[in-house]
Amino acid sequence: MLASACGFGATPSARSSEPSAASTAGYLTYSDATYGFRIQYPPDWSEQAGTAGSVVAFLSQPQGPSDDFRDNANVLVQDLPDPSTSLQQYTDLSIRQGPDVIDGFKLLSSGPSVLASRSAERVTYLGRPGGRDLKFEAVWLVEKGRAYVVTYTATPDTFDSLEPMAEAIIESFRLG
Repeated sequence: MLASACGFGATPSARSSEPSAASTAGYLTYSDATYGFRIQYPPDWSEQAGTAGSVVAFLSQPQGPSDDFRDNANVLVQDLPDPSTSLQQYTDLSIRQGPDVIDGFKLLSSGPSVLASRSAERVTYLGRPGGRDLKFEAVWLVEKGRAYVVTYTATPDTFDSLEPMAEAIIESFRLG
């Protein structure tokens, strides 16, 4: 449910899922026919398919010679065992499982959001996967027995500086 290599970061209030044309101007588009989604990402970020359980990951450029972690955005798609699982049920289970799947899990915020023009949940949390302190933001929706999770992951010291770019990536996510 919660991703240990992905990210979120927001306030509990709902955010729009409509990126402004300026926020994604010049971005590249990734389309996935298997899961029926598309998402945009900055041209200087690299695309990697099937990384750490995700369908696709987008990695930022290193922030300097000593930067050994690439901040990233990911899309995960999960087929749910029970197709009638609601957004609230998925959210409750994901948050409950957080400490079991992410070392040092600490929930910072959780609240309603919008993703792909649908009701969604936005969660911000801290964790130490692999012993590295990271901050995560995840936004997910549940539709037709499937959960779509878009995440942003960064080190705590770079999270805020790249968050507007990560937010534009998250907001560009579309189904269909």
